[in-house]
Amino acid sequence: LWHLNHALITLDGTEQNYNRIKAYIHRNEPNPFQRVMSNIEMLLKAGIKVTVRLHVSIDNVQDMQELIKILADRFASTGLLSLQILHLFELFGPEARILSSEERATLVREIHRLKDYGCQLGISKRKEKKHNLKLFRCMVDSEDALMIVPDGHLGLCEHHLEDRFFGHIDSDE
Repeated sequence: LWHLNHALITLDGTEQNYNRIKAYIHRNEPNPFQRVMSNIEMLLKAGIKVTVRLHVSIDNVQDMQELIKILADRFASTGLLSLQILHLFELFGPEARILSSEERATLVREIHRLKDYGCQLGISKRKEKKHNLKLFRCMVDSEDALMIVPDGHLGLCEHHLEDRFFGHIDSDE
């Protein structure tokens, strides 16, 4: 019906951290992380390629390494899972701050190390040269990308989650 052949799903950490970070107040599921993992599994079983996006900060590198291992152990054999590992140079919320130059350099090195780790485990491929780190990207730049937020609204840009929707999965908009 939707001609879906590729999905992008963001995971913010391992089970304990993901559930803490998301802190869903209106949920029927007892474990949001396991629900996401189950959804990834269903997509892969349907032959749909899945890219899992990891937002890596200076504070969550170890957790992301553990998450990469979990994903590889569960899904690498499908050959349909890949990683997109992105940096967070600015932290928001209670720990809001901008990283120093040294912290940024450390984070860039850690990103490359995590990408290499994902390659070793068979769920990541090196697409860029080590010195070519993209600083900006947005889904709206892609002609065939579509964002579906948890409540079903459709949008083109992952940076505008409160506005700029053009429809809903349950409507003909």
